[in-house]
Amino acid sequence: MSDLLHHVITLIFGLVVDLFRSRAALEAELLVLKQQIIVLRRGKPNRMPFLAVDREQTSRARMSAFDPKHTQLSLKFLSTAA
Repeated sequence: MSDLLHHVITLIFGLVVDLFRSRAALEAELLVLKQQIIVLRRGKPNRMPFLAVDREQTSRARMSAFDPKHTQLSLKFLSTAA
């Protein structure tokens, strides 16, 4: 019973913390998810290695969580790459 209670409390705490995430962190997560979708849509049946573009986009998304000016660079990069 206490294990279930622990999981419920952890879930509620996680939801509350997610409500107060910064806009930059949310945009960074969105960029990473979009890049993962692009990688998955390439359609190779084997494990797909990251290309240099994928690594670049992932690092920019991570940096934007700490510095919002990098978010604009990443968004510009995505709009020109597509």
